[in-house]
Amino acid sequence: MFVQSNDKFYAPDPSGIALFDSMAAPVSGDWTMSIKLWDAGTEKDEAPGLGPNQAPRQMAPNTGPEENGSVHLASDGFQYPAVDRVVQLTLSAK
Repeated sequence: MFVQSNDKFYAPDPSGIALFDSMAAPVSGDWTMSIKLWDAGTEKDEAPGLGPNQAPRQMAPNTGPEENGSVHLASDGFQYPAVDRVVQLTLSAK
């Protein structure tokens, strides 16, 4: 979760990340570029780090105004740090 938000989280596309290549060999390396910031669509968006209904400031879970949306890539007009400044995903076959 991007904690300084109402309902943002980091994840790959719905198709996921293939753990094996076409030759059935395990993949390895930096896969950070496969991760994106998503909006769960559960609460109305507020400016990151400022909204009273965001996890660090919310009185209780699920008490912010409902958005009644669906999961989608974050695109609410607010500025967020680049994914690679927050998350690093490295796969390693052992």
